[in-house]
Amino acid sequence: MAYLFGEYEHTMDDKGRVSMPARFRKELPRTVVLAPGPNGQVNVFSEEGFVEWLHSLFEADGGYSSINKKHVRARQYYNEKACSVDIDSAGRINVPASLREYAGLSKTVLLNGDEDHVCIWDKDRWNEYIGDFDPSEMFS
Repeated sequence: MAYLFGEYEHTMDDKGRVSMPARFRKELPRTVVLAPGPNGQVNVFSEEGFVEWLHSLFEADGGYSSINKKHVRARQYYNEKACSVDIDSAGRINVPASLREYAGLSKTVLLNGDEDHVCIWDKDRWNEYIGDFDPSEMFS
């Protein structure tokens, strides 16, 4: 899969459907996995990308351990909340109500490429999250 990047503003309809930008549709499979992101967004993955992302959550802790209660609960949470959806013939995905509620998605959403997946943000939540981030501060 190619590296996903860029930001696109779209409107979510009343049924929870949002158009995926053509650039993202070209790189993602027809069936994608939607999962809650750790910062209040909805992440859009290929199935393999979701599995890799889920495994990466435990890397700093030495990898997943089935005897670590926090690991088990985290894995169960993300597996329970994740769902597979198809990109329809009009290039849209339908975000389930539970994920829309989790991420505060309503009308105006931003779709941001983030390397191997796409993030769907409520526009106001994204602006609050990114806040006064200044990339030049990373290198000073």
